[in-house]
Amino acid sequence: VLHPDFFVRPTVEWFRHYLHLSKSEERKLYPRLPNGIKSIQRLGRHRLHAWFTFFLSDATVGLDHHQLRKMIVSRPRLLSYKLSNMQLTTNYFREELGLSSEEFASLLQSYPSVLMYSVDTRLRPTVDFLQNECGGGKDNWASWKRVIYSYPNIFSYSPEKTLLPKLHFLCNGGDDAKSLGLNRSE
Repeated sequence: VLHPDFFVRPTVEWFRHYLHLSKSEERKLYPRLPNGIKSIQRLGRHRLHAWFTFFLSDATVGLDHHQLRKMIVSRPRLLSYKLSNMQLTTNYFREELGLSSEEFASLLQSYPSVLMYSVDTRLRPTVDFLQNECGGGKDNWASWKRVIYSYPNIFSYSPEKTLLPKLHFLCNGGDDAKSLGLNRSE
């Protein structure tokens, strides 16, 4: 449902009013966009409205207005990503991984950058790594779901380059791991 001012106000003014941005927040937000304030003008109010509707709808993400505002102020570059890519990421978390709308909204509040990761090249390989290399497989999914929900920044690490070497160190290796009793028992 569009507000009557939707067609009257310039896009940047509409954007500021819609999110209730203060002047200081605007000064911080626009320089962090790829083309500054022109990014908002280029996106246009229809695309921004579609983006906001997607994140505010209980059927998709279910953020409240305050959470949406906080997410955009903390990660304004999210606005430059295609909505279709974010829909794929949302579907992956909600449908394939089974996160509830509350869990997904909380995950986005703690780590909104997760929306920028590709399902096929980052998210799915990390989940597969956790299930297969760390143990438990799909049978222990409730535990891994908690890890993903509690520590969503795990997706920022490469499974091969970062997570696997750390896992090997903790389970097989180093003096520090042995002194902590973390060596793998046979």
